Amino acid sequence: MRIIAGKFKGMSIASSLSTRAVRPTSGRAREAIFSTVEAMGALSGAVVVDLYAGTASLGIEALSRGAVFAVFVEKEPALARDIRREMQRLGVGSSTAVICSTVELCWSALEKAVARISRMGEDRRMLIFADPPWSEHPEASLLVSIANSDVVSAQSVVVIVSSSKQMRQIEDASMTLALVKSAKYGDTAVRYFERRS
Repeated sequence: MRIIAGKFKGMSIASSLSTRAVRPTSGRAREAIFSTVEAMGALSGAVVVDLYAGTASLGIEALSRGAVFAVFVEKEPALARDIRREMQRLGVGSSTAVICSTVELCWSALEKAVARISRMGEDRRMLIFADPPWSEHPEASLLVSIANSDVVSAQSVVVIVSSSKQMRQIEDASMTLALVKSAKYGDTAVRYFERRS
């Protein structure tokens, strides 16, 4: 699997990440996702959270295209360790954090990581990616958890990826986040949310 654009364009994600038993976000879907978030002005200078990181492809692509910091949440210890190694290999270890936890239990550690980043400088736009295992269908509860966390700022964009064959109604799951766009790319559905004003 290769990075599509930016400073790491053409670089391969470490084989130890791309060969593990995870379903990476397809190249076609990644290209469409990043075209959309760039058009929304949500990427340059952003702090990125990559929930269900797996291969870390969304977070790495974001760093390649101008995000200033990325936090990866991955429950499998071996994958979390490989993500840390990959960040060092790419030379962005100091611009990343890896939380080895389930998404359901990550919020306290994630809020602390984001608070540390905020203390380093001005408040930045948050860009949150969630591409959970399609067999689990956590989208509605996930959206509520994201909305209720201290991670979501006034300038947050949340991108949730799911199977287009099993799309579930999640638009009304949160009073804090509003659906601004929905798209399908083959068997992948992507929904984009912004904080309600």
